Amino acid sequence: MPVGSGQNSRGYSRKHIVSAVEGSLRRLRTDRIDLYQTHIWDPETNIEEMMDAFDLLVRQGKVLYLGATDIPCHQLARAVYGARHAGKASFTSVQFHFNAVWREDQRELVPFSRQEGLGLLPYSPAARGFLAGRQRRLTRMTTERARTDAYAWSWYGRPADAEVAALIEDCAARIGAEPAQVALGWVLARLPASVPLVGPTSLSQLRSSVTALDLALDEEDLCAIDGAYAARPSGGHF
Repeated sequence: MPVGSGQNSRGYSRKHIVSAVEGSLRRLRTDRIDLYQTHIWDPETNIEEMMDAFDLLVRQGKVLYLGATDIPCHQLARAVYGARHAGKASFTSVQFHFNAVWREDQRELVPFSRQEGLGLLPYSPAARGFLAGRQRRLTRMTTERARTDAYAWSWYGRPADAEVAALIEDCAARIGAEPAQVALGWVLARLPASVPLVGPTSLSQLRSSVTALDLALDEEDLCAIDGAYAARPSGGHF
């Protein structure tokens, strides 16, 4: 995901990381970034160079904490252990795609992160609206926004995904909640120590997400949703 046309306007080189942070500090008019995260993973990354650059920024006080996003577990392990053994700043959190129809990171990334004490930041609990109810799903799939978001929507839509969505909708109807609330409640139940990231587009959606914090799903519903899930043999993004 290059941010410019130049060779140094992409990836996790020292030059790009340092210049990106300094540019953000100028635009934000601040002297530090509390949590600085990687984004889409670049498989050609030189991990040692990337972690050296992050360590420099932490030592300079420009960044307080480091996080990774959508990183393969073996690469995260290299980064964490390499930095730790070198006495350098390392990742303290990991952001990853996780919901009732996309659970690939529960195989390795989540157990590793828990073992190493990394904060868990699962994103897209409602699967970009796929788990927010049948009407919203159909509307989203037929709008221009959905067509421009075709890559993301190609992640969902298998028969097993539709079955999970139907179970969430049935549960929501039975307990008097919204499907999106049940989808978020499922994430909170399966990753109780995590901080799910939601993307509300209205105040009502934000209020709905906050209300879901108090939603208590029974184990029967949770197990039914779990049982309908079908793992992806490829492991997901990578």
